[in-house]
Amino acid sequence: MAKRRLLLRPFPTRSEWRELRRPLLSSAASAALLRLAYPPVEWGWLAYVGMAPFLFFLRGRTAKQGAWLGLGFGFPFFYLNLTWLNTLSDVNPLAPLGILCLALICAVAPVLFGALAAAALARGGSLRFLLIPALWTAIEYVRSLTELGFPWIYLGHTQVNCLPLIQICDLTGVYGLSFVIVLANVVVADTCRLAVKREGRAPWLALKWAVLVAAFVFLAFYSSLRSRSLQDAGPGAGSPGPSLRVVLVQPGVPQSRKLASYADPDLAVQERIQSEMVRDLEKQILQIHAECEASGDPAPDLYVLPESAITHPAFNLVSELREKVQDWARQVGAPIFFGANRFEPPYGIPSDDPRFSEWAEIFNSAYLVDGKDGLKARPYDKMHLVPFGEFSSYFDAIPGFTSYILGIGEFAPGRVARPFFVADTRFGCVICFESCFPYLFRKYARQGVDWMTVITNDAWYKRSTGARRHQTQAVFRAVEMRRPIVRVANTGISCIIDAQGRTTALLELREGAPAHAIASLPLPPASASRRTTIYMRPWGEWFSWLCIAYCGFVFWRLRERRHAKPK
Repeated sequence: MAKRRLLLRPFPTRSEWRELRRPLLSSAASAALLRLAYPPVEWGWLAYVGMAPFLFFLRGRTAKQGAWLGLGFGFPFFYLNLTWLNTLSDVNPLAPLGILCLALICAVAPVLFGALAAAALARGGSLRFLLIPALWTAIEYVRSLTELGFPWIYLGHTQVNCLPLIQICDLTGVYGLSFVIVLANVVVADTCRLAVKREGRAPWLALKWAVLVAAFVFLAFYSSLRSRSLQDAGPGAGSPGPSLRVVLVQPGVPQSRKLASYADPDLAVQERIQSEMVRDLEKQILQIHAECEASGDPAPDLYVLPESAITHPAFNLVSELREKVQDWARQVGAPIFFGANRFEPPYGIPSDDPRFSEWAEIFNSAYLVDGKDGLKARPYDKMHLVPFGEFSSYFDAIPGFTSYILGIGEFAPGRVARPFFVADTRFGCVICFESCFPYLFRKYARQGVDWMTVITNDAWYKRSTGARRHQTQAVFRAVEMRRPIVRVANTGISCIIDAQGRTTALLELREGAPAHAIASLPLPPASASRRTTIYMRPWGEWFSWLCIAYCGFVFWRLRERRHAKPK
């Protein structure tokens, strides 16, 4: 009986279930309301009130009850924001089950938030309302850490369309926005509690509103200040000046066809599809060149292709393919930047040895090719791989887990943030999922790059909201870094984003049909390339660290008071 009571202790009693029925429904409704702030609806203003129903019932609860309310909010919130991953069912029939598991794992964050917030609120203190946004922000930051980090579905991402507000990101990252959003929800929830339950005091509530208004005034002031400084800087903010003429090449290859080109059981089918895709790509590039010549427009300085534009698993070892892409660059008279795998043979193992393929390292890479010099130096190898998509992390110790359960190949991570050079500019590259991680952009900022590229293949997500969610990340990185970003995706969304987060060129989501856009990429002045925003500095996560330190201090003080001996 004692063991049974121990096992049931985390679960509410029958009377607690009855008491939590309404709060749990309110928490789930809060999650559904917040979902409307994300694609495809994108009602960003809802984020400032959508969390309030959950927070309304959090005060006055025990830590255990707060944890259950966090689950009631967190699981539907994440699941509703992850349903677009069901498009992966065509590749792995277990994808729906994986989405459920992922939603449950992500829900650990709001469970922890609910437990800690309820425990802190139960101790009183009207000024402690700052702990709630700090706690949520700290947990969001922790979610981005380690190789299994998942920095998606942040509250701050809901403000992608509100350019004046997101300018703060070069100072605090997206976490500053998340903090303000939760602060607004706390104030709304407390206002409702005073109006409905007569709990709280009007003077303290007025002070909370004053703090919230002050936060928005600061955001508006900072936005105006940064916009003015960017305009004074010249071309980096989009005003007339030196620019790079870039071609965004969107092949539009459906994922089923791209997958068959390297995973079909019949090797002859793989070779045929790879050859057809290369021919289609060549035709598209040469057609773009012919249109430029016919129109009399200036010749492009660079052609940018997406991730895995060429799907041969050992592109770097196939001389015919290397010569072909060099010939493309020679014919169009401009360098070509593209994604393809890199095969690194094991040292000292002959190719006819069975260990040759087993021990080799395969990288997801980006190459720059010039018509005169061929492939430029070494490519960039993707450093932050997709968990359970490009590597199985700690689960590779389970026999067959990678091959039979996940159905993926194992890529090796790159080790160096390698910049490229074109037309007297230096640019960096991240591939696909890497665009979600500011720390990678920080590596390039230290090297003084003038602009960034993001190449990706979002065809996995078909016409779901996945492509838009992924593109949102690039908008925040451009503002955080204050560098323009060229983003090219296989089926879209391809775009150019300037240093203020504005989209200056756009290719919409388009599956099954090629598309392209020729656009000018405004270049920052040389002095701006040497400047690094506060957020891109080594200590750029200062705001998140401050939130963590503040939460730690508050809970340490609460613990000290709890265990203090009475006089």
